Amino acid sequence: ATAPGLAPFSSDLPPRRHHLCGLGLLREAGLRGVRARTFVGEAQAPLTPPVRAALAALVGMRWPGAEAELSAEDADNFRRLCDPESVGFIVDQPDYYAWFTETLFWGRVG
Repeated sequence: ATAPGLAPFSSDLPPRRHHLCGLGLLREAGLRGVRARTFVGEAQAPLTPPVRAALAALVGMRWPGAEAELSAEDADNFRRLCDPESVGFIVDQPDYYAWFTETLFWGRVG
């Protein structure tokens, strides 16, 4: 695990402004009846090109700068597994399975 994958904050974002505080942020913006719901999605090999592209984008968004925290050997493995151009890209493995969550926050205006 790396800091970008674990920390519910970043050095330039106060914890109260983190998405985990989304309900409070919506209330602060004046919305009423705010709610949240989390959905689970999954993907399984063989992947369609759009799903592969989406997972590649997700990997790029989820672990930016992770290599800086890794040893040289681990950084090589990270690139092999996480680079969409690598022959070892993990989502191209025949037994690949992924699950992910998405959370929707909403409220009423007025």
